[in-house]
Amino acid sequence: MSRMPPILPMLPKTPLPQTSGIDWLRHGETRGGSRFRGRTDDPLTPEGWRQMWTTVAHYHAGARLAPDDESPLHELRPNLHQGFATSRLTNEVAGDFCADSREGPRQVPESEDLRRDWHTDLPLAPGPGDAGLRPWDRIIASPLIRCADFGRALSQRLDLPLSLDPRLVELDFGAWEGRSAADLMASDAEALGRFWADPVTHAPPGGESLPAFQARVLAAWRDLTAQALTNGERLLVISHGGVIRVILCTLLDHPLGRLLELEVGHASLTRVGLDRTAAGTLPTLAASR
Repeated sequence: MSRMPPILPMLPKTPLPQTSGIDWLRHGETRGGSRFRGRTDDPLTPEGWRQMWTTVAHYHAGARLAPDDESPLHELRPNLHQGFATSRLTNEVAGDFCADSREGPRQVPESEDLRRDWHTDLPLAPGPGDAGLRPWDRIIASPLIRCADFGRALSQRLDLPLSLDPRLVELDFGAWEGRSAADLMASDAEALGRFWADPVTHAPPGGESLPAFQARVLAAWRDLTAQALTNGERLLVISHGGVIRVILCTLLDHPLGRLLELEVGHASLTRVGLDRTAAGTLPTLAASR
């Protein structure tokens, strides 16, 4: 099936100004491999834990990893769409919002610990010379364990309050939960094709409609935005690919029915700055992995 190329965030590596804002962190790699995983409550793999600690370490004030670790920020590329550049993926992009079909399940020894404390040198506060950066004021996470477990570990490490918001859970895929795209192509290709072609009109069987999903996500977005502006806070929200895509569709004025064109990788972080203007709240995309 022909797929539209994704829109991949590629913005400059710059210090984060001390303004109100919300950082959206997607969970890392999840046990079970690539499948339709909405409300299915699978945990992170050890690699998923590593991915998330790595991203947080790069964004947290003063945190540094080994020199050969890849930065989660893209270098500046030509801006093709409101600061987002286009990058073509394979036509085998999965229909789910959580798992990337290009990433097969990794073989991890069962005896290997989940490594919740993998990045033990993450500082508790900004170091000297980090005046342009500061850690978050609060952490909000989806209650699903692939988000909430890391939220708990990070909140303890940084001594930050954590709250769970059920409005931040992934789209409910109904009868497709836990099944792979390849499996559905063999058993339910017609319905899967309709969903990929027009997800706004065609929901997964027994699942949540995309307009209903958008409504609950944007309700959470409005509340979090109001809280951040009222209290002058920077918030870290740990959530899912579909949730972050809905936010990006809103910020970029991108059609909801084409949200699968927006690439949101494992443990990617999207920063949204918030400023009050005479016309109201002005959200700006500050940086994105």
